Amino acid sequence: MRKDWKHLLLLLALMGPLIFPLVRPGFFLSDDGEWMVIRLAAFHQSLRAGQFPVRFLETLNHGYGYPVPDFLYPLPFYAGEFFHLLRFSFSDSVKILFLLSMVLSAVTMYELAKKEWGRWPGVAAAVFYVWAPYRIFDIYSRGSLGESFAFIFPPLVFLFLIRAFETKQMKFSSLAALSYAALICSHNTIAFLFTPVIFLFIVLKIFQSKFSKEHIVNSLLFGLLSLSASSWFWFPAIYDLRFTKMAAITVADFNNYFVDGQNWFSLIGPGMLLIILTSTVLIGIRKEWKMLFLLGTALFGLFLTTSFSGVFWQTGIFPKLVQFPWRFLSVAVFAVGLLLAYLLHGGKQPIMALAAIFLMVVVSWPVLKVNPVVRDESFYLTNDDTTTVKGEYMPKWITENPQNRPPEKIEILSGEGSAFSNDRLSMKTAGKVRINTVFFPGIKVYLDNKETGFYYKDGGLPTLLVSAGQHTLETKFTETWWRLAADLVSLVGLSLSMLLIFIKRLWRS
Repeated sequence: MRKDWKHLLLLLALMGPLIFPLVRPGFFLSDDGEWMVIRLAAFHQSLRAGQFPVRFLETLNHGYGYPVPDFLYPLPFYAGEFFHLLRFSFSDSVKILFLLSMVLSAVTMYELAKKEWGRWPGVAAAVFYVWAPYRIFDIYSRGSLGESFAFIFPPLVFLFLIRAFETKQMKFSSLAALSYAALICSHNTIAFLFTPVIFLFIVLKIFQSKFSKEHIVNSLLFGLLSLSASSWFWFPAIYDLRFTKMAAITVADFNNYFVDGQNWFSLIGPGMLLIILTSTVLIGIRKEWKMLFLLGTALFGLFLTTSFSGVFWQTGIFPKLVQFPWRFLSVAVFAVGLLLAYLLHGGKQPIMALAAIFLMVVVSWPVLKVNPVVRDESFYLTNDDTTTVKGEYMPKWITENPQNRPPEKIEILSGEGSAFSNDRLSMKTAGKVRINTVFFPGIKVYLDNKETGFYYKDGGLPTLLVSAGQHTLETKFTETWWRLAADLVSLVGLSLSMLLIFIKRLWRS
């Protein structure tokens, strides 16, 4: 790593224009960026209240609560919580996450490309990986925190898989598994898009090794550890969907999100097309499986972003899970970055790499358009919408989606009494009481510090009968048995992964 410092400094300098909007005061206008700040603020409040893992944000959905972290990319918010604990504001914490998504993804891509083709090709691949128009669009237009953060991990998965196949050491399979688990927890859809590419790469390597037992064992270990380490997130995310309105809601019409003649420059750009065209011409000369694998991945990824792939989007899981065809550009950007490194290896690397870097920055520069905005932090702390497009993760038994905050957290429906903001309840006569928190599996109600029964099917809010007298009434979100089982599987997977990584060092000591 010491020999790389000049190349890494150059890489950081070349990222300066991309990073600058994130270090100046304020935030920036985008589709989802400020919603991520609001979600982080709600995440912090739930975590501080003792909820772990955080799956239900009590302050969102106008104070009725919303289970969005149970379904969508939790890892960036745990990282954001770390920076907020260091006294950064919520908006600055999210900006730091966007900044890290660029810097760390550039470094991981550099390490992967350098491992295969050398330092200068590594710099060129890393520059493309962050300067690709789709990456700029993803951050400054869409404000997609989860997708941007996920770009850190695909290079690590492939880097450690390559090392595992080369050395046959289980520690590299474990590192690859942890990287893939982090990818899953950073953005489940992006992980879904990369999974076939990872699987095909593993199959090709096993085939090349003539079905080596060590390679097969390491590959199975990678799969088991990655799925177990991330099961605390992906299993409840799949299982709990049955309790939401997702099946009945179309979040987006995929027909509006294909790459076409109007947006190809801002999403793909001439740089990517030039690299693909050059690779296509040279494929007949350089008949190497790596080039064919990368070119095939890039072309297939690009194909699925165009309307020509409409037949794939008419049925199946693409419309529900992927939603936006242009998301396949994440796979294409990864493959094309490595294709560039492949094209530059051999010959006069510094000159060719610098020329390629210059061209990439020049053609992508017009895409870098940022709309700054300066708001008081209270704007993010007091906004209590769901932070999703159509409230698609609303529990299905909610008959009417909340539009405003309830007048009181505890509402007396019948009988005489008074409710107070500190969860106290004074009933002159027995009556029916409703708690203005949407029910989601894991919600428990405590009357006078004892768990009590309630019903929720009539509107989706916990309702119960309370006797006359002074009472305390509160709700807590807890882990269900299936979430707890997934947590335990993750704990085992993480422990085993760490043991395999450090077992030699522990044995020596």
